[in-house]
Amino acid sequence: MLSYLHEIQGQNRVKESLYKIFKSGKIPQAMLFVGPEGVGKFFTALQFLKLINSEPGEHLSNLNSTRINSFAEPYIKLIFPLPRGKNEADDNALQGLSEQQLTEVKDEIKKLQKNPYHKISINSAETIKISSIREINNFTSLKFDDLQYRMIAILNADTMSEEAQNALLKNLEEPPEGIIFVLFTSDDNSLLTTIKSRCWKIQFEPLDDDVLVEILSKYYNYGYDEIVSVKYFSEGSVQGAMYLMENELNSIINKTLNILRYSFAGWYNTAISEFKEILKNSNYDLMKLVIKLIYSWLNNLVKYRDNGEYGCFPLFIDSIAKFNSKFEQANLDDIFLQIDTLNNYLDRNVNLNIVAVNIVLELSAITKN
Repeated sequence: MLSYLHEIQGQNRVKESLYKIFKSGKIPQAMLFVGPEGVGKFFTALQFLKLINSEPGEHLSNLNSTRINSFAEPYIKLIFPLPRGKNEADDNALQGLSEQQLTEVKDEIKKLQKNPYHKISINSAETIKISSIREINNFTSLKFDDLQYRMIAILNADTMSEEAQNALLKNLEEPPEGIIFVLFTSDDNSLLTTIKSRCWKIQFEPLDDDVLVEILSKYYNYGYDEIVSVKYFSEGSVQGAMYLMENELNSIINKTLNILRYSFAGWYNTAISEFKEILKNSNYDLMKLVIKLIYSWLNNLVKYRDNGEYGCFPLFIDSIAKFNSKFEQANLDDIFLQIDTLNNYLDRNVNLNIVAVNIVLELSAITKN
């Protein structure tokens, strides 16, 4: 029966907390799962729901496990951001959506059913609508006898408007028997204090590299050689890793190394041309990634000076060794602050080309001191 928790990759502290709750027999009627995107919050909720619906010493029937895994109502109510529909009803979030939008919603749910680490992404869906929250009353009125507990899962709970949160608050103040609300968010600061005060908070952490590799292999069918670089820069997030895979991380690493090499050599125009090739679609996220890689390379240079190759990212070692042999006295005291400052400019929508030029100038200054 406890194999339900064992199937959760990583998150040992979370599993310990949930096991204590299960053993106590006092199941909270509202829980808040907080942590970075892509660390298994939703999968954990599904496994916990299976656990608390199991009889002592027994597993759920295959039928009930399937119902939970497929989010079948009246067992699970799934709430997430949806686009606005035309003339939609107060308590029907899907009414008014176009056929294309409905198809997109169904496709995203199917992806989540197959892969509990999938992030639902729907065009023009930025907030959880109040109509989605009002649907809860219809869900709780449905009759069922097969499971002791049902779950209302609110994904990206921080995207609820204040109006939607206040509507939810009414449900949390008098939760129906056998209903568990689970709110998922990476930023609980956006939730009303009155919402958070009624929830049992469970804090999730970034995934370890080995756990991340296991998930990417199991749910995304990637081989180790494909993800060996990704794990270093994904910050313990499945979504972070997938973004890197989709944007061909190894290619961007090579271009970043070229930017560093040309900048250190004082070949400004060539370095800026490499930047422009990466940023030809004016992608702020890619710029953030390049800055992250540059920052990591500099950190690895510091590690290399202290401990040699130990702990350094393998694809950086050759370029770092060459740099250090040529510029052993290069002072790195100010460069980290300068890179941080330029990275912060991106949050103010500063022109990408201006940031790129300044990064090249700052890097080139290292070898001129």
